[in-house]
Parts: sequence; C-alpha cells; structure tokens
Amino acid sequence: MLHAKVVYDSSLHFLGFIGGIFAILGVIVLPITSGDTAFRAARLQIAEIFNVDQRSLPKRLLIAVPLFVLGYFISTIDFSVLWRYFTWANQMTAMVMLWTAAGYLYRYHKFHWVASLPAWFITTVCALICSTTKLVSA
Repeated sequence: MLHAKVVYDSSLHFLGFIGGIFAILGVIVLPITSGDTAFRAARLQIAEIFNVDQRSLPKRLLIAVPLFVLGYFISTIDFSVLWRYFTWANQMTAMVMLWTAAGYLYRYHKFHWVASLPAWFITTVCALICSTTKLVSA
C-alpha cells in the first residue's frame, strides 16, 4: 500500500486536486491498456503464424483463453522480476527501432543523425544496464 500512497500524495501535492485525479487515473488506466494491447498483439501474432481466421468469437477464444491462462501464471511471479524483463525488452525494442530508422535514413541519403544519435545513446544505456544489473536474482 505504500506505493499507492506515494502516487496519491505526490499526484495531489504537485498537480492539485483535478490534475491529481487525472494522474491517478492514468496510473490505473495505462497498465490496463498496456496489458490489453499485449494480449491482443500476442493473439493476432499467433493467429497469423498458424493462419487462424479471427472473425468468429470461438476462434478468437481458442487463442485468447490459453494466453489468459499463461498471463495468470506469469502474474503470480514477483512483480519486480517481471518489471526488470519488461523494461529491458522495452529498451531493446527502442534501440533496434532507432538503428533500423538510422540505417534506412543513411541508405537513402537523408539526415540520419536524427535517429543515429538517439540510437547510439540508447545502445550505451542498454549496455550499461546489462553490464550492471542482474536480470535474474540469484
């Protein structure tokens, strides 16, 4: 409950009543929409790989229910472990995307530095995180 109190107190203190309510709603809504998007993306990727039509509800449930069961079991793992993997995967995705964009811009003789410099920075950050952080506790 300490984390909830920190969010509540800091949101109301720094943003006032109305801004604080919006911030608190954001803290609640954003993880829910991220989870919803992750499940939807996973379902659609699996459907595409196995060529399963997603127009009918039973075929959607055929993929969604096992994903929800897997999600339930993953949710029983300590959140700090899950969070380390999530943040690492998020940073790696950003790094790959930035290098891809930089390569595209360079190939077509565009101003690639707009993507190359952030790509270099995020690569350095990812390397430092990977070298100083244990992703799995011993």
